[in-house]
Amino acid sequence: MEVTWICVADAAEAKIFQIKNLKAFTLGKEKWQLLKNLTHEQSRKKGTDLNTDRAGHFQKGSFMDGPDPKKHEAEIFAREIVHELEAARLNGVSKIILVLPPAFYGEIKKHIHPALQTHIVKVIEKDYVHEPEKTLEQHVLKQL
Repeated sequence: MEVTWICVADAAEAKIFQIKNLKAFTLGKEKWQLLKNLTHEQSRKKGTDLNTDRAGHFQKGSFMDGPDPKKHEAEIFAREIVHELEAARLNGVSKIILVLPPAFYGEIKKHIHPALQTHIVKVIEKDYVHEPEKTLEQHVLKQL
């Protein structure tokens, strides 16, 4: 059986769906199943709420030679998502479809190694993670 994962995500939330037959799914004969809902609360905070007074970081609301805290949190979450996808690949998931906003796809891409890349069959660069599940499914089906 050829299992497919569909990962719909942004920098703060990821929903991972599974389907057992991609062709049946595209024909409307199979529904997807929500497997995981991951959240990264730090990415939801405003940049000023992530400030610290450590050297090389934000201090009293101004930038002091350090990374953008929002971008840093997005990178942490991107690594977490890639880790989940890699574990799925190692456990027999044969196809992966990513649905991500373009900027977050850039973060994800940095952490995808070649073995995982071969399992990614489609990338939809859209921000659909906050859509109701039924609407989200319809959006994804239109893109496949």
